[in-house]
Amino acid sequence: MVCIVIYMNIKKVLIAEDEAQNRLLLTRIVGRNGFETSCVENGQEVIEKLESETFNLLLLDISMPILDGIETTLRIRKLKNDNANIPIILISGNNAEYLANTCREIGATDFIVKPYDLQMITNILKKYNS
Repeated sequence: MVCIVIYMNIKKVLIAEDEAQNRLLLTRIVGRNGFETSCVENGQEVIEKLESETFNLLLLDISMPILDGIETTLRIRKLKNDNANIPIILISGNNAEYLANTCREIGATDFIVKPYDLQMITNILKKYNS
């Protein structure tokens, strides 16, 4: 028997990750949970996507070229469309408490640390779908 979980509120997730393997892993996990995904490789591409499309959740790596996750988050919160309020989950390989606090102070909704796994990402999808 195959069980597919579909969450009705969040339908479209934007994944911003510059490393191809991490992007593929996130895409698979999010897709297996019944969500549509779109992927970009840097913060500038995030801003461009959010200016032209509506998303329900953003998984955003902190360390990316062109615009990092911190600067991208600050710019998103200044957008003049519905995406300005998108839940932003910042992702980092650094688990320092100060970084998690900084992320929340600049407007990120949550913060997770790599390496992530199926259960961690599934829990994030559930958490921001209530």
